[in-house]
Amino acid sequence: MMKRLFTIVVLLAVMLPFSYTVAAPRSESTPTVLVADGDVRLFPNPVESDLNVLCEKYDIERLMVFGASGEVVFNSPMVIPQGTRMTINMNLYPSGYYTVKVWVKKARQPLTYRIMKV
Repeated sequence: MMKRLFTIVVLLAVMLPFSYTVAAPRSESTPTVLVADGDVRLFPNPVESDLNVLCEKYDIERLMVFGASGEVVFNSPMVIPQGTRMTINMNLYPSGYYTVKVWVKKARQPLTYRIMKV
């Protein structure tokens, strides 16, 4: 009995990690793009009043600004088409560091930037 239980435990320990490594194949209709930090520009940094966001190559489908404690202080309500400059009024927020996450359409993960509000 003990030998059989040991065999089952060993088989589970060997088989279990492999059951989670199989990933679903990506659909060819939704290719992913590789986005570099230079593809999205945030300026000026440090910012006093207006923060400009510009991406000339891709559409930005989501943009969020997080405060120092992690709370969302700004969430873009719309898609920003490529080549369009978006301006965020930072006058409402206190001085300090902010994290900006930018999701580009068809990218695998968001780009993350740090800005300083003076």
